[in-house]
Amino acid sequence: MADTYINNFTNKSLELCNGSLVVSDCLWRIILSCFMTLFMLMSCIGNGAVLLVLRYHHDDIKSASNYFITNLALTDFLLGVLCMPCILISCLNGQWVFGQTLCSLTGFANSFFCINSMITLAAVSVEKYCAIASPLTYHHYMSKSKVTCVISIIWIHSAINASLPFLGWGEYVYLPFETICTVAWWSFPNYVGFIVGINFGLPTVIMSCTYFLILKIARKHSRRIGVSTRRIHYKTHIKATLMLLIVIGSFIVCWLPHLISMIYLTIYEISPLPCSFHQITTWLAMANSAFNPIIYGAMDTSIRKGLKTLLGSWVKYCKLY
Repeated sequence: MADTYINNFTNKSLELCNGSLVVSDCLWRIILSCFMTLFMLMSCIGNGAVLLVLRYHHDDIKSASNYFITNLALTDFLLGVLCMPCILISCLNGQWVFGQTLCSLTGFANSFFCINSMITLAAVSVEKYCAIASPLTYHHYMSKSKVTCVISIIWIHSAINASLPFLGWGEYVYLPFETICTVAWWSFPNYVGFIVGINFGLPTVIMSCTYFLILKIARKHSRRIGVSTRRIHYKTHIKATLMLLIVIGSFIVCWLPHLISMIYLTIYEISPLPCSFHQITTWLAMANSAFNPIIYGAMDTSIRKGLKTLLGSWVKYCKLY
């Protein structure tokens, strides 16, 4: 019964995008599967390594910044472990093979982890702004109890948003042109507007505003210092600016195309965009979980040192055995 439902919905959803279903092509499936395998490995290994470093090789594990980065790494790691393998298998087979119940659960997990990741990125930007704008009161606003409370709210918010389709506002289905179980966007435009506005639009505005204010404060401080040290601070400012641009740029590049895909499926009865576009945008959204440990992990000096220590320990262990 569940398989019949999925097959019927698959046939219906094939009519929603322009052109033939690219996923039916064997070569195209292999290419996409290779990329998904890469993103899955990067997400699992990268985020797993960051979690190990923060747990065993970091001197300041209890700082507010590391709490948020731990939460980000955990959600991205779980997305890579629990969700990406199902997407990979569906891409290789050209169909969903796990039944409607697991499709709904996987759809919930995809939504939950992605929303959690996006909101956590916004929380990280606010934490960095507090650290630079109010260093004297930073520990008051970013105490362990308050940060734990914020992370708990993020998890509750993500769970509520991902559960709405189970309550009648949305429906988790398998989309063959994306090879993923997600919400039937075209059937619930109000839900799409809510999800895009709250979980992408708001975090993007928060990140843009906080990082703009951080750069503004950095410039203001650079004008107050002496000429002899201005060059050093200028280089630090350039490095910080580059990192912030990478953070915002990676987030927008990975998620904006997928949200455009969602909006097109909501507005148009038949999307004017090719089916391959919708599938590639899904891959990009998943890739954000693979890029986050590189941006937030490797670009942090203390975490980078921890990664080197962890790698060195692993190399010594391999030599012994």
